[in-house]
Amino acid sequence: MIARALLQGGCIAAVALVNPLRTWDSEAPRPQPVPVNPPAPPADTTGTAPTVPQGQPPAVPAPAVPAVPRDDRMITLERLKEMLAGAVPVQVVDAREPHEFEQGRIPGAINLPPSAFSGGIPDAVNQRMSRDLAAVVYCSGGNCDASKSVAMRLKDMGFSQVFVYEDGYTGWTKAGEAVEK
Repeated sequence: MIARALLQGGCIAAVALVNPLRTWDSEAPRPQPVPVNPPAPPADTTGTAPTVPQGQPPAVPAPAVPAVPRDDRMITLERLKEMLAGAVPVQVVDAREPHEFEQGRIPGAINLPPSAFSGGIPDAVNQRMSRDLAAVVYCSGGNCDASKSVAMRLKDMGFSQVFVYEDGYTGWTKAGEAVEK
């Protein structure tokens, strides 16, 4: 569609890029007529007052706003604890910098900060991780985006089950969970 529009002229090409849902050789949807005087509601035989005044259209309820689904890749402390207690092993990845990792970490975690990916695939990924197992990545929590960055890189490397523990190490320690040093 865009290539065809480009052949027809620059102005048309700009419109085609802005409005890609319609092709130039398709017909635009025709607006449906809106009745000026909608039919009156049926007469009320119960003796109660009508709910809609005569001559005015009935009120149309606003469409329900769908709830924004929670990203199921972001997990809570409870979900992380369930995963760690489950029968299937879970790989825990600490995305904080090495000096933070050395001060304390979730037990069994390996350290993979975003900077570890600057030279390609880090050795720890190939030597200590399995693409067949779930991986839970965390960082400091709060506004820290290191865990999301590492999670995206793991997904790009073929890890199919990658989760981010949203409260991070701060949430883990605030909850009084065990740490490893």
